[in-house]
Amino acid sequence: GRYDMRNRTYSTGGPESEWKNRLWVLSLSFEDPGVPVSFAVGRFLPRYLGNAGYLDGGLIGARISGHLQAGIFAGQKPAWAYDDSRVSLHRYGGYLVFRSNPDDALYFEQTVGGINEYHLGTTSRSFLVWNGSMRSGSVAGVSQSMELDINSGWRRSRAGSSVSLSNAYVQTWLRLSRAVRVSLQYDNRQ
Repeated sequence: GRYDMRNRTYSTGGPESEWKNRLWVLSLSFEDPGVPVSFAVGRFLPRYLGNAGYLDGGLIGARISGHLQAGIFAGQKPAWAYDDSRVSLHRYGGYLVFRSNPDDALYFEQTVGGINEYHLGTTSRSFLVWNGSMRSGSVAGVSQSMELDINSGWRRSRAGSSVSLSNAYVQTWLRLSRAVRVSLQYDNRQ
């Protein structure tokens, strides 16, 4: 990956600072519905817990039942994700996914998980995640993603509380006719 950042004022009134990422990803992953174990290694984005961001590491998942899956992962955030060569961010976590039968009239998939991030042995961030979606055929649906920070140490003194909602996104949609769909969403992701 490559991280480019510019800090200058453009005569055309463009942004004073700008950054762009160009990303190359190489990973090996295996997920077969007929096999109880799945994995990913290399630079990957955890499928059910994208909130973890891209990681250079590995993930192991296991199907507990026809509807329930669990997984754990660990890795380092690629250097292009931040603009400071002194920073080394490692993340690890786990998740549970519950999926209903895709043929059900009301289909839903929900993921809960926990992620810890460390820099040189010091906790940088610990947070709980709740992602998912629910839909009633092609008539209506809801998608959500929420992160709840568990603040301790220096982070608690900075945040002023031991728990804080750091990111929330909810989108609902309703199909009024074959050609018309309306949606409402709330987004405070940071």
